[in-house]
Amino acid sequence: NALPRLLAKRVPLRAVSSPLYLSTVTMEEENDETLDYFDTLGIERSYHLDIPTLKKAYKKLMQKLHPDLHRNKSEEEQDDIHDQASNVTRAYRTLLEPQHRALHLLELMGKPLDENTTASLLGQDF
Repeated sequence: NALPRLLAKRVPLRAVSSPLYLSTVTMEEENDETLDYFDTLGIERSYHLDIPTLKKAYKKLMQKLHPDLHRNKSEEEQDDIHDQASNVTRAYRTLLEPQHRALHLLELMGKPLDENTTASLLGQDF
């Protein structure tokens, strides 16, 4: 089940008493690590994705995070659930696009591309 991995790694940023929250992280811990969007959606880390599987994982998580299911929770918990839904949506949109997926994989491998990166990564000098 991808939801526990999502919640354990990403959210909440504050301690909250709810069965949805398996652990807490601080804002500093959140910023120190690169969010693994594959892990967020509970899918295998690979450039070659099965798009229907990606969509299915996204929809399943978003159903669990739907605001109507959490309307009786505190405002703080609702805010955290909203943040979780935002992370899931960001993960889905990133992995859906091949170029963004490739950049994310490079970042996860510790080789992020930026404006200073040259083709030397590919063994070519320009």
